[in-house]
Amino acid sequence: MLGLPGVGFHTATGFTDKYAMKRRLAAAGIDVAGHRLAQDRPHAVEAAHRLGFPVVVKPLYGGGSMGVAVCADADEVEQWWDRFAAGKHRPAALVERRADIVAEYHLDSIVLDGRVRFSVASRYLEPMLETARVRHPYASYQLPGDHPDSREVTALHERAVAALGLGSAVTHMEVFKTDDGWLASEIACRAAGGAIPEAIAMRHGPDLFDTAIGLSLGRTPDVTGPAPYDYAYFGHVALGVRPGTVTAISTEEAFAGVPGVVATDIRAKTGDTMPEAFYSATASRFSTPDGPTCPSAPPTGPPRYGS
Repeated sequence: MLGLPGVGFHTATGFTDKYAMKRRLAAAGIDVAGHRLAQDRPHAVEAAHRLGFPVVVKPLYGGGSMGVAVCADADEVEQWWDRFAAGKHRPAALVERRADIVAEYHLDSIVLDGRVRFSVASRYLEPMLETARVRHPYASYQLPGDHPDSREVTALHERAVAALGLGSAVTHMEVFKTDDGWLASEIACRAAGGAIPEAIAMRHGPDLFDTAIGLSLGRTPDVTGPAPYDYAYFGHVALGVRPGTVTAISTEEAFAGVPGVVATDIRAKTGDTMPEAFYSATASRFSTPDGPTCPSAPPTGPPRYGS
């Protein structure tokens, strides 16, 4: 409409409508979890029964784990529908068979003219269904490019980009490793949330937010450095929030002396009121740790709350 370059409607649909996304990925031979589209409460319950409990239920559109729930039975599916779908103009949900996740990864990239020009594969310390979705601290660390899992995730991402017909954009993809192989979870043609883009810029150089804007304006991105840090493992830690008023929270200075922490971004302060609404990029603090070996656990110390 404005005469600017950017992602077209058909392609954007494949990166935002989760049902269309999975259909296109599956049609290209990419493994995804069993899933069904539900457009009312009875169909959501029926889909869950057909897939087998427990199931993962999520809005058809959205990100950051917002509205994503694990449902153990039909009652929980109905409760999910009443909370997240009922009353909407065109209610819809994606019901998925819950995967037995060995590990969860994300891949963040810059795509130019259909070719992946820059990418970084990262592993979450724990699956997001077990951490961010329930407001627990979560973390991920970037993998060296020659790491076997990095190669697997990178190859799967390239296939997904081709299957969805992406021209030029940045991407953020979630991938599951299971005992039976690799599953594509979701992919978006936008920068990741939380402190993932900042950690990538610090370790590798490219700013994914600036790149996304530039690509939409037809500019050629810079996919090289400079990057101020050079460690085998580099990532971010997010300390989640829960509803209530913050009564105490650590300062950036308190984390400055923690071994391996190179930056901290405090996003809450004493007196702030945290709402019920939540998604995975909602956090009280992001810390950026580094190190020569594979990480194993995030730092502790979430804020304290009062009623």
